[in-house]
Amino acid sequence: MVPGLSGRKMTFGERRDGVDYQERIGAYAIILKDKCLAAIRTPKGYFLPGGELDEGEGHVECIVRECLEEIGHLVIVKEPVCVAEMFTHHEEIGYLHPVGHFYLAELKEKVKEPFERDHELVWIAMDGIDDAGFQEHQRWAVTLVVGDG
Repeated sequence: MVPGLSGRKMTFGERRDGVDYQERIGAYAIILKDKCLAAIRTPKGYFLPGGELDEGEGHVECIVRECLEEIGHLVIVKEPVCVAEMFTHHEEIGYLHPVGHFYLAELKEKVKEPFERDHELVWIAMDGIDDAGFQEHQRWAVTLVVGDG
């Protein structure tokens, strides 16, 4: 357990008055091994394993499903770390309000080929996290666990 982290919340960006934001609730795994962080490399950048919740799906179920789809691995989801939200604008999608629920997790065996072929599991050294281009709220969640948060 990471003492005192599960109640942490942070907001990035500011809600603009009169703007209709698309809210996206997601759950993400922070997986550490040998002083490295598990990340998903895609053509759009680096992300933590996880994603948007399907209707009726809980955080743990979402993380397990997304890890199977993205990297073909089972995971064990452990304790919650934090919640972080952003108010942002995406060129193609418009105004977004992603709300991420972040959990410590343990990577288990690969059980199938990933469904998402353009997603690759990579391990990023802790000192390279800032340079990897993670979204601001994901980077903050990781720093809570590894320090400097």
